This record gives sequence, C-alpha cells and structure tokens, in this order.
Amino acid sequence: MSRVFLVVSMAVAVASAGLLEPALQDKMARVDVGPGSQDHDLTYCNATASDRSKILMCYADMETPDSLVAGLVAMGDSVRLLNVMNYTPSLNELQAYDAVGAMSNYLYADPTGFGNVLADYVDAGGGVVIGMFSFVSGWEMGGRIMTGACATISVGHVAGGTQLGWHNSAHPIMSGVTAVGEIYTVNSTFVGESVAAWQNGSAYVGVSSNQKVVGLNQYPGSHSYPERSGDWVLV
Repeated sequence: MSRVFLVVSMAVAVASAGLLEPALQDKMARVDVGPGSQDHDLTYCNATASDRSKILMCYADMETPDSLVAGLVAMGDSVRLLNVMNYTPSLNELQAYDAVGAMSNYLYADPTGFGNVLADYVDAGGGVVIGMFSFVSGWEMGGRIMTGACATISVGHVAGGTQLGWHNSAHPIMSGVTAVGEIYTVNSTFVGESVAAWQNGSAYVGVSSNQKVVGLNQYPGSHSYPERSGDWVLV
C-alpha cells in the first residue's frame, strides 16, 4: 500500500469526532518540537508502537484536527501538527515525514508557495492528502499540487450537506467505509481518478494521475456537527 493511502485511511478503529479517548491519552506522548516552533506545532505519538509512520498534518485553522490525530495515533503512527496559517514549510521539512496532509478553515499563509512545495515533495516520492477548505474558490490551495499529474478534484463553491453516494468499495481508500455524512462540501468535479462521490453529485474522493495525491471534498477539522456522521474518520 502506498504512503498516500496510509494517510488517507487515517484510522481503522477510532470512534470519537473531535475528542481523544481517555485510554488513548494515556498511551500518547505530546512533545513540543523546540524553540522557534509555530503555535500548536506538536508531535503526538503512540508510546507503545514499535513501527510508526511519521505523518505531518498541516492545518490552517484555529483549532487542531483532533479526530485525525486520534485516528493516526490509534494506528500506531507518529503525527506532527503544523499550523500553516502564518508559516510555509520547506521541502527539507516535509521530507522528514512519510506522508503529508493539508487542510484549512482559514487562508494558508502562502497558498501558491505551499502548493508548490507540496508538489516538490510529491516529485521526490512523497504522498499528499488535501482536504477542505482547500477546494473552495477564494480560499483554495494553489501552486503545482492542484494541476497536471497532481490534480485530484476541482475548486468550486460551497454546496452544503450531503451523504455518501457512488464509491469504489474495492479501492483501498474506501476500505471499511459504508456510510458518510458531511455538512461542508463544494460542487467540485473529478480531475483525476474518481474514487467516491457525494449524493449531491459532487466529487468526494479523487486520486491524481501520478497516484501520489488524494483530494478529499470534506472538512476534517475539529468541529463536530450532527450532519457529519458515519465512517468519515476512516476516509
């Protein structure tokens, strides 16, 4: 299984949306990465794991994406959270990780520069997952990661809540996924390989032609709403 699918699978056994289980907290080490680090620039890891994958989760949001952290830690991975509202990592920083995720609820510090360095990381063999609101017009991710062999789904406008529609159940990304509800989607279309769609007709999961980038038309942030339901953490 490629590194990109490792990240997209996120968590096989996590239930909470936005909160870490108390039992999981006991297993975790939370480590500040040192002087000069950005706000919320922390590493979470499962202290009992012997074979961790190193994941960098870049987020432009006021709160950390705790559900994703919980899921990856439950799988035994080491997860670093990097706030990119006012900071853009270098290629050297990205290359310290097995895979990189990116999501936003605010503008990235440098959407084009960030997208270009993510594409450089992909060119060097890395895998990237991009989530909402990176596909919303006016708030979108820029640069080479959104074009050519890295393109996944198109930029669009907010389309509201919906449920999981057509999906390729044989694809590794959708393994174990039977139902998903989401409040924040955009009216995007597939640019790369189609893996899953929403019932409102929008693209849900798309994979780039180089098979190293996944686009998720879903907000994986900290806020929990009744409309977000089902197996969304697995995706």
